[in-house]
Amino acid sequence: MSSAMIFPPLACFGLSAIFSRLLFQLWAPVCVRWGLVDEPGPRKLHARAVPLAGGLAIFSALLLTILFVFLATRVGWLRAPEWRQLVDSWSGVRGEWLSLLGGGVLALLLGVWDDRCELVAAPKFIGQLLVAAAVVAGGLRGPFVCGHPMLDGAVTAVWVIGVMNAVNFMDNMNGLCAGLGAVGGLQLGCDALQRGDGVEMALSFSLAGAALGFLPVNYPRARAFLGDAGSHGIGCLLAVLGLVLPERLARSEAGVWLPAPLLILAVPILDLLWVVLLRWKSGRPFYLGDTQHLSHRLVRRGLSPAAAVAVIWILAAAIGALAWRFRAR
Repeated sequence: MSSAMIFPPLACFGLSAIFSRLLFQLWAPVCVRWGLVDEPGPRKLHARAVPLAGGLAIFSALLLTILFVFLATRVGWLRAPEWRQLVDSWSGVRGEWLSLLGGGVLALLLGVWDDRCELVAAPKFIGQLLVAAAVVAGGLRGPFVCGHPMLDGAVTAVWVIGVMNAVNFMDNMNGLCAGLGAVGGLQLGCDALQRGDGVEMALSFSLAGAALGFLPVNYPRARAFLGDAGSHGIGCLLAVLGLVLPERLARSEAGVWLPAPLLILAVPILDLLWVVLLRWKSGRPFYLGDTQHLSHRLVRRGLSPAAAVAVIWILAAAIGALAWRFRAR
C-alpha cells in the first residue's frame, strides 16, 4: 500500500479531531441554554451542571470533515489523484451514504431527546427500532443469514440495536465510551483501507478523530459528557460501519467478514451480555443501571477509574487486532 493512499485517511482523522475540539466550544454553551446538561446529584461526583455536548461535537465534526474533503476536492484545493479517487468512490454509493449517515443522525436525535426528557425504556426502544429500520431500509446488511433477505434484515436490525445499547451501557466512566469509539473507528478504518472501501474508510477515520478530539474534555476529568446522544450516535455508526451492501456481500467471504466487526466490538458486546445476564438472574429489569460492568469491577479490584478506562481501551484494541488474522488468510 503506497504512502499516498494512506494520507487521505490520516487527513480525515486529523481534520475531524481538530473540528471536534473547536466545535465543542460552540456546542457546550448551546447545550447549557437548551437544558442538555447532567445535573449534580447524590450519586454523582460533579458539583455543577455538566453540558452533554460530546455527541453533538463529534457528529458535527464528522459531517464537517466529509463535507470539507468533498468540496475541497471538487474545487481543486486537493488535487492529488488519491483524493479524486476517494471522492469518486463516494459518488457511486449514495444509498450507502444515506443509510450510514441517516441512521447516525436518527440515533443522535434519539439520544438528544433522551438527554432532554430522560425517556423511559419503551419509547427509547421504539426509537432504536426506527433507527435500525432506517439502516435496513437503506440497504445495508451483514452476512448473518445468507440467502434470506427478510431474516438478513431482521438480524441486521438486532445487530444495530444491540451495538447501540452495548456502547450506551459502556458510557459509565469518563472517557470510556469516547475512547472505545476512537479505538473501534480506527480499527474499522484500517480494515476498510485494506479492502479499498472509500466510504467506510473516510467515515471510520473521521469518527475516530472526532472521538479523540473530544476526549481531552472528557478524560480523566470531565468538562463535558457524551450523553445518550453521543453513545447512541457512536454505537449506531460503529454498528453500520461493520455492514455492507448486498452487491458487495456477494463478492466477499462471509466467513472472513463476520469476525472483524465482532472482534472489534467484542468488549462492549460482551459487557452488555454479561450485565444483562446478571440482571436477569437477579430478577431486575435489564435496562436499569448498576455497578456490574467491567469498568466497575476493575475499580473494585483497586484500579482508579482513569486506569480502569485505559485498561479497557487496551483490551478492546488487542481483541480487535485479532481481526487482522482473519483478513490475512
